[in-house]
Amino acid sequence: MTPCWWGFLAGRPAEGHIALVGSTESRTGIGSLLLSRFAEHAATAGATELTVVLDSRRAGGWERRRFFEATEFTPVRSSAVHFAKPLP
Repeated sequence: MTPCWWGFLAGRPAEGHIALVGSTESRTGIGSLLLSRFAEHAATAGATELTVVLDSRRAGGWERRRFFEATEFTPVRSSAVHFAKPLP
């Protein structure tokens, strides 16, 4: 997972942007674990939400969308590719 440098790591902790979650094998729990750890780190740094923009041009787009929806991300302003999740 690669955080966006203009987000919380640059000293502006309003959001943690997820640029990449990946594994060579689907449905192993690795993506969920990476996302969980990133969320913990972002919340500790002061982020109030996580955001992600899905790449709809690549194969597996629907699977990625289902992954983020299953982890409680919701579309931003009815977008098909931009999702967000509030942090506790």
